[in-house]
Amino acid sequence: MHSLDAYMLGILIFDVFNGGFSGIDQLTQPKSVPVGMQASYKRLISANPKLRLSPSAFVEQGCRHGGFFDTPLIHFTDGIDNIGLKSDDEREQLLGQIESLSDDFPEAFFKMKVLRELIKSVEFGGGGPRVFSVIMTISGKLTDDEYERMLVPVLIRLFSSPDRALRVALLDNLPKMIDHIPQKLVSRDIFPQTVTGFSDAAPVVREQTVKAVLSSLAVL
Repeated sequence: MHSLDAYMLGILIFDVFNGGFSGIDQLTQPKSVPVGMQASYKRLISANPKLRLSPSAFVEQGCRHGGFFDTPLIHFTDGIDNIGLKSDDEREQLLGQIESLSDDFPEAFFKMKVLRELIKSVEFGGGGPRVFSVIMTISGKLTDDEYERMLVPVLIRLFSSPDRALRVALLDNLPKMIDHIPQKLVSRDIFPQTVTGFSDAAPVVREQTVKAVLSSLAVL
């Protein structure tokens, strides 16, 4: 039976929107629960267990067109979860949303959710330079500790990538990252990979290497 799960979901919803739950008497006064959600919420906490809305039906109602889950943030979250499966045009549209919405959504959401999905896309899903450029944009929101913990290991791995387009993006952004990477890692991992670009067959890689190596030398 779904009645207990429904009731517990109702308590969770009350707690989330009202910042605390201290007793069941509170539940009949939704307070800050969004108006559009209140009818469904009240069915979750019905005094008659047989009349309670199942959690799955609650989600289904919310996901309908115009429902309480039909919001830009939720659509965006669904999109970012599947960024590796999107076509080039769909991915470009989503990346444009990231850049335009970065100031509208919670900073922690971009750090802990969006950034992680973009990193996976670059490393394993073929996201390429375009995704990497958005990663660099979001990285400006990171503290030094977050940068070192979340991005530095990824950057070191990416510098060994044979993808020339990604390599150029890395070299182009090296001045922005270099101060966030510990000197010993620059010397051991970044600089040796950077100088291989001097002998690359692609002129653009050689050109970007000349520009980027000056940034590397500055911290060695």
